Amino acid sequence: MVMAPVAPAGWWVGIALDKDSIIQRLALVEENRRREVEIAMVMAAFLFFLALVWIIQEHKGSNRGYWKASIIFSFLAISGIAYIWVLTLTGSQ
Repeated sequence: MVMAPVAPAGWWVGIALDKDSIIQRLALVEENRRREVEIAMVMAAFLFFLALVWIIQEHKGSNRGYWKASIIFSFLAISGIAYIWVLTLTGSQ
């Protein structure tokens, strides 16, 4: 229970919360966030390797194919970092 005074009126405002319920909810939210990050990482790895195989097959190992693979991997890595930043900044502290 938390109580705080309301100065101009001379009143007190209070709120009562169930601590165990809040802790369970926070644990569930944290577990869901971890699962989201794992899924995003697996998807990024899958997309990278799929793109890598396609580019190498298409260009038969030319330098141009490797540059495309590098650009795609960089884009996926930056997207993953941005996604994890969003999760961190919007998550519970």
